Amino acid sequence: MKRFLYRYLLTVFAILTMSVCSADAQGLKKIIWGQTSISSSQWIPWIAKDAKIYEKNGLDVDIVYLRGGSGDTSKAIIAGSIYAAPVTTATVMTANLSGADLTTIAHTVKAVQSRVIARPELKRPEDI
Repeated sequence: MKRFLYRYLLTVFAILTMSVCSADAQGLKKIIWGQTSISSSQWIPWIAKDAKIYEKNGLDVDIVYLRGGSGDTSKAIIAGSIYAAPVTTATVMTANLSGADLTTIAHTVKAVQSRVIARPELKRPEDI
């Protein structure tokens, strides 16, 4: 669990600091971060905000809760309403197939978790 939390915090921090090399002389760079879930696996951005990690790196981060799952979240990113958010690989692929230009910057797990489910008579790809 500690490794997951460390990876998640590192991912959030990397995403939010990629566009900022140092604090701007005029103030902090404003960023809106979207969250699609309120669960123990998603609380790292709030901890970083409370610990003022963002401010120390020149960022003023607003964390907003988005309902509707990854599909609505990707639409908010495309529209420019939010800067970044955690979404699934499938969401990024679907958006890009529809003409969007989203990029996966980092993952919090070692491998993409997916499976192929088929009818019982299909045992191999050749059976399709």
